[in-house]
Amino acid sequence: MIEEYIKHVSNRKYDLEVYETDASGIKGNAAVVIWPEDEDDVRKAIMYSKRTKHDITIRGGGSGFAGGAVPQDSIVLDMSRMNKAIAFDKKTVTVQAGVVIDSLNMGLVKGELYFPIIPLNFKVATVGGMLATNCIGLRSKHYGRLDRWVEEVRFIDGLGRLQKTNDMKIFLGREGTTGVITSAKLKLTEIPDLVTMNLLSFNNITDCVDEAIKLKENHDVSNITFLDRICSRVLGLGDKNHVIVEYLSNQGKIENEEEIKSLSKLLEGLPTVLLSKNFVSVHDPMFKIENVDKFLYWLNERKIPCYADLGFGVVYVHLKEDDRYLNEMYNVVESLKGIVPGCLGVGLRKKGRIDKQIILDFMSLRQEYDPRKTFNRGKVYD
Repeated sequence: MIEEYIKHVSNRKYDLEVYETDASGIKGNAAVVIWPEDEDDVRKAIMYSKRTKHDITIRGGGSGFAGGAVPQDSIVLDMSRMNKAIAFDKKTVTVQAGVVIDSLNMGLVKGELYFPIIPLNFKVATVGGMLATNCIGLRSKHYGRLDRWVEEVRFIDGLGRLQKTNDMKIFLGREGTTGVITSAKLKLTEIPDLVTMNLLSFNNITDCVDEAIKLKENHDVSNITFLDRICSRVLGLGDKNHVIVEYLSNQGKIENEEEIKSLSKLLEGLPTVLLSKNFVSVHDPMFKIENVDKFLYWLNERKIPCYADLGFGVVYVHLKEDDRYLNEMYNVVESLKGIVPGCLGVGLRKKGRIDKQIILDFMSLRQEYDPRKTFNRGKVYD
């Protein structure tokens, strides 16, 4: 029995039910749940997987909307107990995969540095989960994707081999199909001295996008968030489209720290509000700025709620489960040369929606690092 070798294991009905889904709301089924405390536990879980023929679903905070942590008669490997900071120097911090980004930055707050890739779900998002999707953060225009901020990754592959690499293409954005990330060395940067914001309202989408194009040329702009009329209404901002602009300078009209916190909290809570209204199927196509307005108009005509990171070109679309517009939407994305996924990962939600070359890249790396298909089987491709 696995309990003889790993301390924290459960096959109790309650635990299995808790772990049968993630933030996507897609239901699966867990065979057993394991909470490893160290790399030796991870190796033992891989050996157990080999014996039982169950694949391993790797779980960080369970906060992903793509269904990447939904088990399919799988062993769930919850990394939350591997949550320690290992090393810190002037410009980097090495942490275990289960460290939550909010906790990491709270621990650094006494100094002058922070980790700048902060997603909307930063209070629960873990380092491992973020690495798996190569996500972007709230200041994407200024800081870019996560891969710019990772110096080294330590992982255990499907054959139980402990490895480390600075070749980010092996792990970042691979959704756990090449191994279990156990720790990562992350780059830090200075906390901004000054943050201000603007809240702009527009009657039409074209004006929003035109303003975003101008703002993208401003080096002090760190984020450009679009809110359609539906999102604006549910947040109490009125019946217009809005653009929220953050500056790392004094260019914004909103300077009061409490007002900035209040506006940031509105954005942070937006996905939860939409989920509560049964818009539970979340998608994240990415476009060049010159094509994004066409897609936003298409959504607007069908009253599909969305918000967008116009600095990076990612549109977050909330559909209802089994929405009649789903297939049509992906046809539109393809016609506008959109990229899938943008930053939330593939998972079960978008399996079959991604480019064939991306699938071939996944398969090639998996053959080298996980030839037995131990990890996240059936999540990106069958």
